[in-house]
Amino acid sequence: MNKKKFDYKWVILVLCFLMVFCALGFCSGSKSLYLNKITRYLGIERSLFSINDSIRYVTTAIISVFFGAIYGKLGARKMIALGFTCLVASCLIYAFAPSIGVFYIGGFLLGAGLAVCSSSLAGYVVSRWFTTNVGTYSGIVLAANGLGTATITQFIEPMIEGSADGYKKAYLFTAILIAVVGVIIVVFIREKPKGAVDDGSGPKRHKRPKRSKAWVGLSLKEAVKKPYFYGMLVCMFLTGAALQAIAGIAVPHIKDVVCAKDAVGNLLAFDTGFIRVAHSAHAICLASAKFVSGFSYDHLGIRRTATISYLIAAGSMFILGLVQPGSYVLAFIYEVIVSFAMPLETVIPLLMVSDLFGEKDYAKILGINSAVIYLGFAVGTPVINLVFDKVGTYRPALFVVSGLMAVIMILTQFICRTGEKVKRDVIAREAGKETAAAGT
Repeated sequence: MNKKKFDYKWVILVLCFLMVFCALGFCSGSKSLYLNKITRYLGIERSLFSINDSIRYVTTAIISVFFGAIYGKLGARKMIALGFTCLVASCLIYAFAPSIGVFYIGGFLLGAGLAVCSSSLAGYVVSRWFTTNVGTYSGIVLAANGLGTATITQFIEPMIEGSADGYKKAYLFTAILIAVVGVIIVVFIREKPKGAVDDGSGPKRHKRPKRSKAWVGLSLKEAVKKPYFYGMLVCMFLTGAALQAIAGIAVPHIKDVVCAKDAVGNLLAFDTGFIRVAHSAHAICLASAKFVSGFSYDHLGIRRTATISYLIAAGSMFILGLVQPGSYVLAFIYEVIVSFAMPLETVIPLLMVSDLFGEKDYAKILGINSAVIYLGFAVGTPVINLVFDKVGTYRPALFVVSGLMAVIMILTQFICRTGEKVKRDVIAREAGKETAAAGT
């Protein structure tokens, strides 16, 4: 009897999981933990420092538009090597930057690194190695972001709060971890399974059964003539701006308002432990939220799933605005439930583009949508930190953004209903053509 050979695709799945676990979890998900310490230690206004995040997101948006061309030119291994090099360099710059201008360079490198070696690349590689249940395996890989954040938080939060310049030690520690994992991934990654052929256009998916909800869809030329296309982009821009702004200031706000401090502004030991546990709980719930949103989409559709997510977003932001000194329970509740709103900037946009515009020009429309979301990321963070610099608290902005989420929820209802009508018309028209062709 012939022994069954080990399938290397499982190694690929682990490597993609590690890539997202470290790249997004270590370098992106934990970023809000640093804001208080860095701005206090260097005497920098938060709005001025947050331009660093804007540079990061604009860089990612621009590179994301050309992701397919870059992949076709470099391939997975070189992209991972380049991306992890950028991430290590960004951590080192953040550790030693003496002024705000140098931090901006770090933001550029962070954005470039995440654009070429995080979720987009991992999703492409998974789609090349797995012929069935691609959505399930992609969900496992994307969930690594939250788990990576939960893990690294346990180590770096005590470092950050341990001294006035503790953030430097935390960034150095992160740089070492990223470098080690990057080398491992580069050594063991393989571009594609044996026998797979490229046509020069970039990553090529194996043939597999289409999802039951898939449809031929609209071309980009047809999509840009539809008003609901622009409505979707506006909603995604505002959603990205709001969610990323809140994600970036939630921990600083809790530290400012909820947690007690000593005479010189350092968090007390108990409070440091609370932040670590609460932020880790948020990260773990974030991992499960991506599976929940996919399950909801399969059973309820995009319109109801988006509505639920927006309601959670509005409610969680309102709760964060209500926290007072000592409101540990309320802050913890926020950290848990906001996790189930975050798919609005990751999973929901993917499903919305597929559901409303179909498969014909999915990659092109998704690229535009992703770039708009990243531009929203770039705008939201400095705006909300400008509010803090002007009034000394994030609370007014939290209530405004909560209301904004409710407005976007209503707009999304109209957008989805219009898109669903167009979808039904196109499917009916295509069915009529097939019937006519069969009759002849």
